[in-house]
Amino acid sequence: MDQKDSTLPRHDREHNRTPDAAARFFDLSSYPLMLNIAEVADICRCDHQAVRRRINRGELAYTKIGSLIRVPREALGAYLLTQTRFGRDTSEVGRDTSGASDEDTRAAGQPSAGKGDA
Repeated sequence: MDQKDSTLPRHDREHNRTPDAAARFFDLSSYPLMLNIAEVADICRCDHQAVRRRINRGELAYTKIGSLIRVPREALGAYLLTQTRFGRDTSEVGRDTSGASDEDTRAAGQPSAGKGDA
């Protein structure tokens, strides 16, 4: 981290979403300047179709060299930084997608009121 960033509060440093910040947060310096789709998929640990979808949606910047698609290393770092959640953003973590409310879940595990020994 350079001297200029060390004077910023931590919150401001972490939310600096510039390509330089991406390069510092995601150390991609050992990769080539231009990555092919397979390399991007390997870095992101996803399949190549997921990378192509992000490119087609305009979410991930790319360069065409003839018929070849290449993703600049800095563009990948910037994309990853925009997808990274800092702090306590837990809106998607552990979210119940079954449609049952907390009340329904609690009621399912407890005996019903009003039903006694008959």
